[in-house]
Amino acid sequence: MLHEDYRERVADGDDSDDLAFHEDSCSECSAWTERLREIVALAPWLAAVPPRDLAPEVVRRSVSPPLWRRPAIIVSVAAAAVLLVGTLVVSSGDSRDRDQLAAIAAEMEASGSFRFVVQAETRVDLALPEAPDNLPPLTPLSFLTPTCTADQPATTQPEVTIVDIIALVERTLATDPCSALAHIDEEFAPQVIASYNTVATSAQTASVQVAAARAIRPTSSAQRASIDAFVSRRELEIAQLDAIAQGISAQADLVSGPLAAVALAANQGEQPGIHATDAADQLRALSAIVDSAATASIDMHDTTVTWHQVATGTWTPAKVTAAGTNEVDGTAVAFQSITTDALALASTLLGDPTILLRVLESAPASDRSGAVAWNVPASVLGDGTWNASAVLDAGRLDRLTLTVCQTIITLIPER
Repeated sequence: MLHEDYRERVADGDDSDDLAFHEDSCSECSAWTERLREIVALAPWLAAVPPRDLAPEVVRRSVSPPLWRRPAIIVSVAAAAVLLVGTLVVSSGDSRDRDQLAAIAAEMEASGSFRFVVQAETRVDLALPEAPDNLPPLTPLSFLTPTCTADQPATTQPEVTIVDIIALVERTLATDPCSALAHIDEEFAPQVIASYNTVATSAQTASVQVAAARAIRPTSSAQRASIDAFVSRRELEIAQLDAIAQGISAQADLVSGPLAAVALAANQGEQPGIHATDAADQLRALSAIVDSAATASIDMHDTTVTWHQVATGTWTPAKVTAAGTNEVDGTAVAFQSITTDALALASTLLGDPTILLRVLESAPASDRSGAVAWNVPASVLGDGTWNASAVLDAGRLDRLTLTVCQTIITLIPER
């Protein structure tokens, strides 16, 4: 007889002799049936006598979920049944007659084992210098705007009310080249040089931070991983800044030729013609690169690395086991156990199996549904200001979140 067939028939209340024979001959189904009897023994917790087939119905629903619902993790049948029974227990009487989270803790402990998901976020600050004083001098950007040297004949120009300096130059470059060149020299050229200097200086400062990070002697694999992640992030940002600085320099060289031709034509009393069109196109391209520099700045104050941790594990009264990954900026670092990973302060929560229960028991009274927040006593989680919040859904624990310093740990019992 298949395990699934046996459990389905038991859940349906079948007490045939062949089921008893299978129970005696199959250790796995025997253990499952014994857990089922323990579940039924929880019935006295109810305010009213439950229907005779309550526990089998609970188990049947947990082992046969609707086809449209894909559970995040395979649910332990016994744990799921206990939690569902507990939902009925907590729902009896007034919503505040019983400490909801303490009751949930008791149910978890009674289950003997349950699986969970941990989502954690940890920020590691490398405390690197923000603006070093020993930056090498920048190579200045060469962007000289040619000017008109000859007196130009007076011409009637249309009234211009355009704020965009490049649009203004485009309107006047062909008809009043000397005025357009003056606008470029007085307004646009300083913007180009300032943007270049800002980008180049940021790239240099970031390079110094990278060198400082590489000089750190890591004391753990976690710190080493944080250093590597920070260096990778900064090097990518430096590459982006270098590309912008090089783009500004190259485009400034490209625009210098057409501008010189426009100035030469104006000084000779001629119309710039095609040179004005070429200059306007090159100026518009240079302006686009300068605009991109404004969105590519680096926050030099941020020398932290934020790790996102996901783990799955099993709780028992004797120990907690968990395994998962650390991820930062799309790079994942595997670790064997969340209880030994220095980045995941979840070890404080999971190192002692009783701590999780004590955290829940320390919560204030709450409703069957909604959120509750509290400060966890030092006697439970030790030194440090641990803040806890729990979300309950119809008397069940949906998630428990613990926050300390720059670490956020969210524990989600499997559904």
